[in-house]
Amino acid sequence: MNHAKELIGILKTERDEKLPRVTLYLPTHRREPDNKKDPIVFKNLMKKAEELMAKNYEKGAYQEVLKRLEALQKDTLFWNHSTEGLGVLAVGTECYPYRLLTPVPEDVVVGETFHILPLLEHGEAGAEMLLVDLAKDRFRLFSVGPYHVRELEQDEIKTHFNELFEDLDSESNVNTGSYAGTSGAFHGHRAKPEEVRKDREKYFRYLDASLSRFNKDRLPVILAGTTENVAAFREWAKGDFYAKEALTQPLESVTEDQVQQLVQKRLQEEKGELKRRREARLVAAKQEHAISLDLRDIQQKAQEGRVAELFVNTRRMDPNRRMLDAAVAQLILTGIPVHAVDYEDGILDTPTFAVLR
Repeated sequence: MNHAKELIGILKTERDEKLPRVTLYLPTHRREPDNKKDPIVFKNLMKKAEELMAKNYEKGAYQEVLKRLEALQKDTLFWNHSTEGLGVLAVGTECYPYRLLTPVPEDVVVGETFHILPLLEHGEAGAEMLLVDLAKDRFRLFSVGPYHVRELEQDEIKTHFNELFEDLDSESNVNTGSYAGTSGAFHGHRAKPEEVRKDREKYFRYLDASLSRFNKDRLPVILAGTTENVAAFREWAKGDFYAKEALTQPLESVTEDQVQQLVQKRLQEEKGELKRRREARLVAAKQEHAISLDLRDIQQKAQEGRVAELFVNTRRMDPNRRMLDAAVAQLILTGIPVHAVDYEDGILDTPTFAVLR
């Protein structure tokens, strides 16, 4: 997910300007034995941060932040649920860890401003999708990405038909059984065809409406299930976030690799489309001379409310990282979109490119 909204709240919080802002990034791992090394790597990054703070700050200014980082490093439960990457923002008594769904290079930054550009880069829309495993009377919900398939625990959506509706036809000769370890689920596989269809329609319409409320970030949703169930769901669904691709068999009958291959294909298509839309905006801004390339000028125009969005080219990072970090924070605070992009020369030849209003 994109972290910009959460970052606004963190950046708005007033704090002592004398306190150092600590930013740590590292790749992490979901499975043993690799994930056992993650807290050790984090501890080494903490030591680097402490060395940097000792050079530039009084010890009293960074004792509290070290305590918070040490507590996180010793939190075994936290490290047992790692993803592909981790970003940590810490200042004073506050510590904000961000699990990332793509690997991020190790980095340590200490200064007056958080280094949040990697959070934007690795939290781009498209790094995560949802997958709905459908049966005619129950469903399971998964978070899926290029590196993971994880079932979600949630209580917003009823997972079984009989949790919602009690008005089943008494003559439909209903059986009970189990799906994926859940007992007492309504099957209805010996009900009259028309009654089965009505029950399925009722449940699928409920799922579609519930997913629309649950999916606040409008993540793409992949459907999985029998060809019949997927087709029936599409017939009644109104949400505009369902992916064209689907797994036309129950999830339990496919491998994790098959799921990830489908996800990677979908994400590549989405990233390609996102890149084309952004390039079109860049070209249009150049043609209209509605651009600014100088970081100081961009900051000034942002204060005047004239910046529509900022592109930061990770291939040509501005050598003055502190100024760039301050500019990125300033724009995010004012609600201006900031995009971390990886563009070849000819598309974006400068470290920063602001599209003006």
